[in-house]
Amino acid sequence: MWPVTAAVVVLGLMLLAWDAWAAIWTTAPLFGEISTRADRIEAGMVLLTGTVPVLVWSAWAILRGSRLGLALLLAPTALLGWMGVNELGNAGDPSAPDHARPVRWFDATDELTRGNWAVAALGVLALVVTAVMRHRGAQRNGRHRDGIRAGGTDEGATDNIG
Repeated sequence: MWPVTAAVVVLGLMLLAWDAWAAIWTTAPLFGEISTRADRIEAGMVLLTGTVPVLVWSAWAILRGSRLGLALLLAPTALLGWMGVNELGNAGDPSAPDHARPVRWFDATDELTRGNWAVAALGVLALVVTAVMRHRGAQRNGRHRDGIRAGGTDEGATDNIG
């Protein structure tokens, strides 16, 4: 299923590139400013949450028959996840009042992360639709997962015993 693999890899790389750009833009030292702890947390969360839709859509592609081509997403996804964790540990401007602010759960739903969650939700929807379609197709053909007809016999199967 190379078209599915190609689509997931290309769109996944585009999403990861967008997230990396958003994180870089959030923490860039524009006009001599030093990014704050809140900026670092937001950048880290956009990088971390960017891995979720890539993993969900990769699971969908595997369900659709993709295999080896998805390995092209492993290194960039792992790199962005590592960069996200690294940003969460970065303190930012030491003179800012939020210098020691801890990471909170709701940081995962900041403004920049909402697109990642929307793409992940679409991926979950695609997973569910694909699973239901496969299940209905198997029922329509009268076969279960093990390949035996619903009646309990395997008509048409060859028997190699004597």
